[in-house]
Amino acid sequence: MKTITLDLRPGSLKSSNGSPFEVPISQWKTINDYLGSVAATGIPPNAVSALPAFTTLKASAVKWKSTTLPNLINLSQGIYNYGANTVVNQFPRLKQLLQTMQSNIPANSAADFHNIMSTILTAAEQNTALATTIANEFATIDTSVQTSKAEIQNYLASLSPPPPRLEPRHGSRAFLDEPEAPFEHRAPSEFENQMSRLWQLSCAPPQSEIERVRGAWSSISDDLKFFQSTINEEIASSSPFLADLNLDVAVSEWRDLASEARQFSENLSSL
Repeated sequence: MKTITLDLRPGSLKSSNGSPFEVPISQWKTINDYLGSVAATGIPPNAVSALPAFTTLKASAVKWKSTTLPNLINLSQGIYNYGANTVVNQFPRLKQLLQTMQSNIPANSAADFHNIMSTILTAAEQNTALATTIANEFATIDTSVQTSKAEIQNYLASLSPPPPRLEPRHGSRAFLDEPEAPFEHRAPSEFENQMSRLWQLSCAPPQSEIERVRGAWSSISDDLKFFQSTINEEIASSSPFLADLNLDVAVSEWRDLASEARQFSENLSSL
């Protein structure tokens, strides 16, 4: 008799600290505060052409509060819902159905299996799509932050006039005898001070973390689709088979991860 194996546990979706994200909430707060400051910074018209990357960063910072951060909260809630609801409700049904197929293939097996797998796979693919969207947004912010750092530095440096050049009027020694022209001291504007502060504080969301989450969900979705296709072939052949999925352990691990995801979601919502 054929045996089909599949690991349906969270896998790499669970970081080393047991949460979907290993980055502590204090770091997320730092990122949130920094992007909030960027979003609140007005760019004077005469500085726009010198700061194109910062203009892009500002647009991403505005989007962070309205879209990206809510998406991240929704993703953590999606992980919670998958672990606490989808897995808890559908995995026992899947286990029971697969056990019946060890002796024979009931007439309604195809429809029942389709209903169960559609529910599981839809939830996994929704989380995959959302994680991909967030990963793209993180990449834009990360690139903008890195480019803006050098851009801001160059912009601020361009505002300091070089020392006046002294030319001799009566021969070479006259140059040495000339008193130095005084430097003009100009108080920096509020915008310049803000640029200096942002240059020092510049930070971006942890792109590697969201890429890990995106990759984990992508693998989970691919495994589920492959498993669905494999079982459908077995059902169509009417040949009994064994399924080694260790679903009880999977349910337990997903339930634990769901609890961590809910806490992570609440922490993010409090920023």
